[in-house]
Amino acid sequence: MYNWNLDDLYLGLEDESYLADFKEVVSDVKALETFANNLGEASIASVKEVLERQNSLNFKVRKIASFLSLNESIDSTNNDYKNHMQRIMQVLSKTAEPQAKLQQHLANINDLENLVKQDQYIADHKFYIQEVIDQSKYQLSAKEEGLISKLNLNGVSTWQDLYNYLTSTMTLDYNGEKITLTQVRNLASDEDQQVRKAAYLAELAGYKQHESSIAFSLNSIKGHVNTMVELRGYKSALHMTLEDSRMEKTTLDAMFSAIDDSLPKFRQFLKHKAKLLGHKNGLPFYDLFAPVVKSDKKYSVEDAQKMIKDSFSTFSPELLQLVETAFEDSWIDYLPKSNKRGGAFCANLPMINQSRVMTNFGNDLSGVVTLAHELGHAYHGLKIQDHHMLNTSYVMPIAETASNFCELILSEAALKTADKTEKIQLLENMISDSTQVIVDIYSRFLFEQSVFEKRQDSLLLADDLVDLMQTAQLKTYGDGLDKDYLHGYMWACKGHYYSAGRNYYNFPYAYGGLFAKGLYAKYLEEGESFVSKYDQMLTNTTIASCEDIGKMVDVDVSGKEFWAKSLNMIEIMIDDFIELTSEGV
Repeated sequence: MYNWNLDDLYLGLEDESYLADFKEVVSDVKALETFANNLGEASIASVKEVLERQNSLNFKVRKIASFLSLNESIDSTNNDYKNHMQRIMQVLSKTAEPQAKLQQHLANINDLENLVKQDQYIADHKFYIQEVIDQSKYQLSAKEEGLISKLNLNGVSTWQDLYNYLTSTMTLDYNGEKITLTQVRNLASDEDQQVRKAAYLAELAGYKQHESSIAFSLNSIKGHVNTMVELRGYKSALHMTLEDSRMEKTTLDAMFSAIDDSLPKFRQFLKHKAKLLGHKNGLPFYDLFAPVVKSDKKYSVEDAQKMIKDSFSTFSPELLQLVETAFEDSWIDYLPKSNKRGGAFCANLPMINQSRVMTNFGNDLSGVVTLAHELGHAYHGLKIQDHHMLNTSYVMPIAETASNFCELILSEAALKTADKTEKIQLLENMISDSTQVIVDIYSRFLFEQSVFEKRQDSLLLADDLVDLMQTAQLKTYGDGLDKDYLHGYMWACKGHYYSAGRNYYNFPYAYGGLFAKGLYAKYLEEGESFVSKYDQMLTNTTIASCEDIGKMVDVDVSGKEFWAKSLNMIEIMIDDFIELTSEGV
């Protein structure tokens, strides 16, 4: 009832369909090698075949890999899924060299516009091909790409596997009990301050058990990325990430400039909350998620489902239908359990026109909001599922747009019917979430930037990483946090740091959160007419730059003004919260 069902992918590792698809992938990879070695000059026929082969292989591999990774995410100690994933990765490592030749074939197209006019299938892939052409200057030779892919199998990817294994199997001592890291982190919003503090201390002690292993993982991954940046000719890891994100540096700078201006207001909120909770020197990290009003209300999964359906129905029938399908067809794995990874995520599965959502639902309002957030990703998946497989990848900053938009739909609907106590609780949750998405994310960005810089010429031990993390937190939180109770192990907490393929997976949350707020403001202004515009924008997010996506909804994301307006929405909430809670403070 509270577990997801993956049968629409495969029934298991012995499923005839799974075995047949795996066999087909092996065969397709061999055929791809032969095809790539015999490519001549680019023509309509050759370009179409390149795209068709890439789409077909992408479809099969993504279906298999999704099945394996989804199973592993809820049972990290099951070696069968790990072994099968290793097998598919070994097969895929053989595609790096032929894929590089295929990409070079596309990059050598002299007159893309002419091909687009002559063939609709090629026209469907115009954005993809143009991106390949633009990115070709960063591609190495086919031989080098093949070698790197093979080395990665037992190199950088295993450091990520080690991190995931250590954190998902970690047990912590909490009041004489052995509990998981996820269970400890869920206590951050407990009503009892002593519980929150004890959980915080247990969490930090837990990381200390494995700090050296995790630190070596981080060093190895970031060192690898620095090497690849140099080999490919990027200016920095951030430059590479912005290229991958289809975003201009001016857009990122505009957003952070607006955030810098807004930090004093967030610090005002944090200091006010600290006073409400009896602190004199700013808010200790363990009270960041503390409720400021007492509430006996606990939310069951069924309560969460009803809240989400009621609020989403106010936006559009299609959004409501999507979540009803997710609930009824077992798309969601809700509850914490041993060997299940922490946090929450949504995996779009365009191969079967579905998605899957994993959460660690904690029976509080935050858990309801998280579920709404992940279902927003599923709605985004619905809007792009009719694209060809090569056109189904949206970039990191845009990935958080629909999810944050759905959070706002839920929260704003709840505010309308809330009494004073409930309104305080809702506002506090919304502002605290925004503080995470803006202030904490900014600290994580600054930390990662400093790690990349220092990793150029030195190895960073666990103590070094703790110092860098605390320095970054003080830069963004300022006197809003109690400097004696920071979270120096946030680098060990957040799995986003441990992927060589996704660097700086922090600023996209700020971008997505603020972009969604700006879009929600436009929805309030324009009403129902905005819905179709919003849906079309989501559909186009896989085939446009961040700047062009903004233009589709009449927004200039490269200017500071848009971001300042979005931040002002949070500042108004902070003023409302302080006014509602100032009596007796």
